[in-house]
Amino acid sequence: MSPLNCKKLLSIVLFFISVQSCQCCINEYRVLIDGTSVLVDVGTNALPSGRFSRIGKSLLLQKLHNADSIYRLTGKLEDYSDMGVLLVYTGQYVKAKQIFQEIEHKSPGLYQTAANLGTTYELLGQNDSALYWIKKAVEINPTSHHSSEWIHIKILQAKLKAKDNQKYLWEHSILSLDFGEDKIPVNKTNRDLHNLQKQLYAQLNERMYFIKPKDPIVAHLLFDLGNICALTTDVQNTLQVYQEAKHYGYTSELVDKRISYLEQVQWIGGLKRTILDWIVIAILLVVLIIGIDGILLLYKRTKNKIKR
Repeated sequence: MSPLNCKKLLSIVLFFISVQSCQCCINEYRVLIDGTSVLVDVGTNALPSGRFSRIGKSLLLQKLHNADSIYRLTGKLEDYSDMGVLLVYTGQYVKAKQIFQEIEHKSPGLYQTAANLGTTYELLGQNDSALYWIKKAVEINPTSHHSSEWIHIKILQAKLKAKDNQKYLWEHSILSLDFGEDKIPVNKTNRDLHNLQKQLYAQLNERMYFIKPKDPIVAHLLFDLGNICALTTDVQNTLQVYQEAKHYGYTSELVDKRISYLEQVQWIGGLKRTILDWIVIAILLVVLIIGIDGILLLYKRTKNKIKR
């Protein structure tokens, strides 16, 4: 192969390698609300999906069977509690409640039991009892779930106030958070948004396993989470959360305005990122070609010296 052909082949191969490498990097770039791009972990995801949502019910039933076997073997209340939790996740709320009540009778004052009873009573539609036990759980361990159980209390209070009136829940915010009316949310009360984001994620990640669309409480909380994500994370994550809020039934001109604006920001940011990537590729190719020319020139000079 002639030096010229070798040069062309190297240029083509390295070009495609450069393009492929750049594409891998692009997949890790996210656009912020101000239009700038940042490199983030590709696994970063601000949208709750629901604990155990990816696990089929048959697998959960197998886990329940295993938990039952373990409890029969050990007789420990911890293993009995785990069995009750799996009964909840498989929809057997009455059986789960009986287990948690039995544990509370044998060993009163455990945080896990109070929290599990609160959740189970809520799933059974007994919100008065649910509120009692969740408040009791918070008294025992106020820092559990990133100190987020205050949100659970707000949810139960809203349910009791609504008295099963879904219209009331659709029309009233659960947390009464105010992020303004502009296309870009504003942290008007200077709250610790990163902490609030963790708390909302923790509560929604549990709730969204049991509550499917459409639901006014989850819809409102997802909208709040989307507003927070707009100020703390990237546009892609924020859009996913806003869209999930709409999937759960949240409707307003404000959420549509913010989605429209963020889609524009993402498109422009992506275009800027692509242009920058191609500029980098062009510079690298120029440097590469100059380098190859230098190597070939050195090769020719060395070959001529040897001939002499």
